[in-house]
This record gives sequence, C-alpha cells and structure tokens, in this order.
Amino acid sequence: MALHRLSIIALFLLSPAARPSGAADTANPPDGWQDARSRIVLVGDSTVTDAAGWGASFAACLRDDVLCVNMAQGGRSSSSFRDEGHWDDALALQPDWVLIQFGHNDEPGHPGRENSPGEGYRDNLIECIDEAREAGVRPVLVTPLCRRQWSRDPQRLGRIDSSLAAYTRAVHAVAAETSTPVVDLHMRSLEAYESLTPTGCRAISPTKENGQLDGTHLNPAGSALFGAVVAMDCRSYVTGLADFFPTSKLAELQNAHRPPPQVAPLPVAAREAPNATTPHGARSFTVAADGTGDFNRIQEAIGAAPTNNSDRTTIRIRPGVYVGQMLIPANKPNITLEGAGAAKSVITYALTVHDPHPPSVPTKFKGHGVVVLADGFEARGLTFRQMAGDHGQAIALRIDGDHARVEDCHLLGWQDTLRLEGDGHRFARCEIEGRVDYIYGGASAVFDDCVLRTKNSGYVTAASTPRHKPYGFVFCNCQLTGTGRATTYLGRPWRPHSSVAFIDCEMDESIKPEGWHNWRNLSNEQTARYAEFNSTGPGAAPHQRVGWSRQLSVADANALRDKIAPQRTTAASLPDQAP
Repeated sequence: MALHRLSIIALFLLSPAARPSGAADTANPPDGWQDARSRIVLVGDSTVTDAAGWGASFAACLRDDVLCVNMAQGGRSSSSFRDEGHWDDALALQPDWVLIQFGHNDEPGHPGRENSPGEGYRDNLIECIDEAREAGVRPVLVTPLCRRQWSRDPQRLGRIDSSLAAYTRAVHAVAAETSTPVVDLHMRSLEAYESLTPTGCRAISPTKENGQLDGTHLNPAGSALFGAVVAMDCRSYVTGLADFFPTSKLAELQNAHRPPPQVAPLPVAAREAPNATTPHGARSFTVAADGTGDFNRIQEAIGAAPTNNSDRTTIRIRPGVYVGQMLIPANKPNITLEGAGAAKSVITYALTVHDPHPPSVPTKFKGHGVVVLADGFEARGLTFRQMAGDHGQAIALRIDGDHARVEDCHLLGWQDTLRLEGDGHRFARCEIEGRVDYIYGGASAVFDDCVLRTKNSGYVTAASTPRHKPYGFVFCNCQLTGTGRATTYLGRPWRPHSSVAFIDCEMDESIKPEGWHNWRNLSNEQTARYAEFNSTGPGAAPHQRVGWSRQLSVADANALRDKIAPQRTTAASLPDQAP
C-alpha cells in the first residue's frame, strides 16, 4: 500500500493538471496561513466539500484569525483519499487540526474504494490519526453525514434506515481506542432529517440534473444547518476548540441563510380558547413505536383524546425513541404522558428556531419539541430531548397551560430547554440540563428534588415573571451541577420583575460567587426578585452574592413555603367546570 501511495504521489507531482479540482496547492497555502492563530484542514468526501457539503459553512463559523482549508474530495473513500495522495497534501499544509469524515464511498458498491467498517475503514482511520499525531496535528473524527434513506417499513414511516450505521459505530470505536475526540454528525443529521420529515427535507436537498432530489448532499441551507452543527459541537466537546467559534459568526451564517417564510398557522384546535370542561370519561391509550400499541405516534393518541374533557386521558408510551414535534392543543386538557422510564421512552426533536422546519409545524413554534397549550398536563417517566446542539434556541418542552405536573423526567437541551408560562406548575425528581437560560418564562413553578445540570458556562434561569405574581420559579432541595469553577450564573432577568428563589439547594463549584447577572441593565437590579435560603456546597456564597439579591430569613423562607404549598400537592384532573 505504501509503495502504491508513493507512486500516485509522484504521478501527481509530475502532472499537476491531473490533480482533481478542489485540491489545495501545498506549495502556496492561503494568505496568512503561517501567521494564523490556528490552522484547520478538513478531509473527507463530497459531503464535506464546499460545493455539496458542510465545509464552507463550518469555516464561516470560525473567528477571523483561525483559517481553514477544505481538502475534501468528492467520490473518495478512506482508502482512495490516501492512495491518491490527498492525505499527504493535507499534512503538508502543517495544520494544527484536521477534521476527518469518510464513509459514503467506503460502502459496498464502490469498486476499488470500498472498505468494510471493522477492517479497512477502521484501519484507515487509525493510520490517519497516528500519522497526524506524528506530524504534530491534532485529529478530530466526524461520523458520516447520514443519507436521507426513508424506511419503507409501515411501522417506521418517517424514520431513517441508515446504511452508514455500521461505519458510525466504527468511528466511535476508533475514537475510544485512540482517545480521539469525535463529532457525531451521523446522529445529529439523522435526528434533524426525521424532525424535518421527508417533506421538510426538501428545503435542504439539492436537485439533480434529472430533476430528482439528491438524498445525500446539501444545498446552501443544508450546509448552513450542518456546518453550524459541526462547528458548535467542536466548540462544545473538543478540548482546545472552544474559543474558535464566536456566537457572532454563527449569527452571521444563520442570518445569511434564513429559510424562506412558510405559511404554517396554528391548527384551529390550538388557536381557539377551550370551552368549559365536562366529563367524558377517563381514557387510556398505548403508543408503541413497533406497532404493538393502539397508535404508533404520540400525536395520533393526543388527537384521539376527547376535547374539553374534565376526566383524564392517559397515554402510555412504550420504550422507544419518538421523533418530531408534538402539540397538545388548548381543548385537550388533562392529558398524561406516561413513559416506561426516562431512559426508555424518549421524545426527541433536533431543530432550532433558525433551521428549516416541516410545513406542518406552526411558525410560532419553530424549534420546539413538545408544546403544551392545555391545562392539567402531566408527564412521568419520559425524556424530552432537544438534539439540535448548541447553535440556537431549541426548546425541548414548552408549557403554556396551567397546573402541569412533571415527575421523574429528563429534559435535555442547550439553549432554552424548558419554557414555562401559565401558573401552578410542579416538577419533581427531574433532571434538567442546558447551557443558556435553560429554564425560562413567566410562569409560577415549583421544582422539588431536581438536578439542574449546566453544560459549559451559562445561565440556569431567565424568568420573565409579571410584576403582579408573588413568585416565579422556586427551587426546593435541588442539586445544581456544572463544569469548571465559577462558570454559571443562577439566573438573569428576561423581564424586569423576574422572580427566582433557591431554598435548601446544593450548589457545586460551577456556580459563580456573585450568583446573579443583571443582563447588562442596571435598572433590573432595582426590580428583579432573586433570593436564596440555606444554600450549601462550594457554590453557596451568601456573603459574595450581588447586593441586589436577598438571603431570606427563616421567617421569609417559611412564608414562601406556605405560598407554594398548594402547588406541591399531587395533581388531580381539572374539575368539572360546566354550569
């Protein structure tokens, strides 16, 4: 193999015209290359190239003093890219970092290029990693961009059956074996496609010469979506790259590739105010992704629930991953979503407010996973997951109705994981994670015995409590965890009279000593209602908190406990409101 590679390199050096288009000239790297703060090279197949992949948009997310050269070549596999000398060309540029993504042309059906996942493909990736490190280059593996291969199984309509799953597993295995960071673009793209639905994926798919949609490559909108995904995952997960991707560059990319406006009004049932509830009898449905329940999809079960029912409808969700936006309209009160456990029953969505969205998704709720407009909502034993990553507002769960109860659930995201409006909510024994303002809104809500996990640096809360409400978010006996020392604020005021209190909560060292942020507005310090009582742990610093927050007395804490006591009782169905 080595002699073959050398002969190919010699041929290309003797005949520059024979080099495939897109190859960088290693003798003449880009202007400023040697003086750049850091240098990144991309290698891979056509799904990485500037013309048909995510490469150009990834580079657009970089700060100005970090340069990127895209050496990806269409039609190349992990072996042919090396055999033709492109890998040597990439290392000859002497980058600091190299991102490596192959797989599409390693699949069977590509004579002379194909490689089995567990042997040739694996070995080629390991050789790239070893040779990069020998050259002083830091490698990052990227799992292959998923193909838009829609299942023909009647029980899996709207789901992807990926032919690249085995190659993705091989990348993860190599990453673990060699201690190499990995960006899981395959998972990100698969969940984004399923969130978009086949119809919505038209917005990111180029058109072939024959008029057919290309189910592999990306148009500019798709490039912007997944270039941002790779960039922000590098920022979030790859040590040493966190400072390379400023939020301002991400905003420029998203503004330049805004999806065209779509007319997607709210369904009539979601727009109309609910009528007085009357008893229609308790109902129970089972949802199973494998087709063994009453319904395959949660939204179908929601649609079957009686309207304006004062009795409870329980929807039992069997183990599985359920993809796509789900909306409970205002005229469907008293619905319970009951999972088989947070680790088993997962509701997931993977689009931000900036991304294209399916035509069926109301414009108002772009970037939302589960939207609850009805009163009396309950959830138990579920995960509400937003998989869009750290590249914009992406809500896992939004509740606009009153009197919601969420117990033993996981709520996972990055920015704005959980939005709460309305009143009388209670969360118990939940794990909630995010980075920026990941619990926000104007609701009154009590959180008992929850874990609040901040990823990287950020803000736990961004309350917009109206002035007339006596309290907003109250956290009791919760545990606050994060990464690093003094990286996280307890909250910042989205609106002037923001109200947040922590009572008997344990805070690790990630909580900043000052505790609270004024959102760069001094007037908020006169109106925000921020308080603590008996905080413990390394992050508890009552004498270092900002002077405009309060440390409650025992009497004040007891008074607040009395106020929230009605919300901490077990919820029942909303009463019959009929005259």
